Amino acid sequence: LRKDEAAALLLKQESPDWEELKAIVKDIQRDDQRAGSVIDRMGSLLKKRELQFEPILPHRVVDQVFTLLKSEAQFRRVELAVELESGLPWVRGDAIHLQQVMLNLLLNALDAVQDVPYERRQVAVRVKRLESNRVEVAVCDWGTGIPEERLQRIFEPFVSTKANGMGIGFAICRSIVETHGGRLWAENNPEGGATVRFTLIAVEEATLK
Repeated sequence: LRKDEAAALLLKQESPDWEELKAIVKDIQRDDQRAGSVIDRMGSLLKKRELQFEPILPHRVVDQVFTLLKSEAQFRRVELAVELESGLPWVRGDAIHLQQVMLNLLLNALDAVQDVPYERRQVAVRVKRLESNRVEVAVCDWGTGIPEERLQRIFEPFVSTKANGMGIGFAICRSIVETHGGRLWAENNPEGGATVRFTLIAVEEATLK
């Protein structure tokens, strides 16, 4: 039962427990402040700026975003994990814009697991090298999955996986990834939940010298 639903049930009672109601409202206010803090940090990344492509280590982008979301994940009791293939190459990209993509995908993954049992509240980022000089980043969750009727359309503007979502984030992520010469797609996991993947162009060591 969500906090707002609990408050609504209390208000329907003939003699509501006002102290309990006050406590719920305070919790909701704290949630809003915490969420606002994350949004503010995300907003600082979303300022318009020209793309600045340079060699980047994929795990550094992941680490930076994990640092931003660590307290949020702990509050939601979600386990965050990262799996990095050994010997990953550098990739060509704009660090700030790639952080935007990672942050948005992870926030969506956290939302996807918020209503499942605690043992399923897990989100993992997996990074591996592909053939054809590509690196793949996958954000996996064990949440409710993406409705089949939306699965092929979630990267279109104004199409969302959330009942009250605007659907802007996924469209922006796709645009950023495609500008980097990569591809972004989503799929439901056989064991439940969903995985969103994107690819980046690997940079050969010779070009770094």
